[in-house]
Amino acid sequence: MKKSYITLLVTIMLIIFASCCAAESAPQRNTITPADTTVSEQQLIEVLLKPTQQLFDRADAALYDFRTEEAYRRINLMVELYQDGKLIDYTSGTVYRLDAAEALSGRLAMMTICNKSHFEWTFLLLASRDGETVNRMTEIEKETGIDAALDRTHQYLGAAQSIEAGKGIILFASFYAEESLANSPITYPVTLSDYPYALLVKCVFLK
Repeated sequence: MKKSYITLLVTIMLIIFASCCAAESAPQRNTITPADTTVSEQQLIEVLLKPTQQLFDRADAALYDFRTEEAYRRINLMVELYQDGKLIDYTSGTVYRLDAAEALSGRLAMMTICNKSHFEWTFLLLASRDGETVNRMTEIEKETGIDAALDRTHQYLGAAQSIEAGKGIILFASFYAEESLANSPITYPVTLSDYPYALLVKCVFLK
């Protein structure tokens, strides 16, 4: 896959939306929430993604704002693969690490590329620290081996979630079933055993 193109795309997206990270638009403390974007900003995201969407089954992106009152040292990302409700595979990566714990605020961009049963996620974090802006990036790749004939539905985090130390917050979820999922909206908390396969991407704040 075009790694350099994907990296550049996510970087450009964050630069464009960095101005939206002002304090007055920050989420409530100890919260991560989908970032507010205008119609024109969303249209720009779609334009940037269009070349990638022509190459893969799925290519999309999401932006999240976060703010903590408590001090944390790390933000980890996890990909969990479930079969009939049981965890069968697990991959993790660190997108932000500090020598000493401190309160955090910033924006996390997440890009998802899917080609049949193969997934790639690129994460770029933009954080405010000591009056300066720092950015960190990490990538996670997963070959799920899931039968491409199964129907599937994808969802990103749609509402604000509280941040608690060690709590996994679902940023992205993909559910699979033999029957059509078009008229079966996913409601949370979800029962993973209702689906032959489920793929969850989580972030976790650690002290």
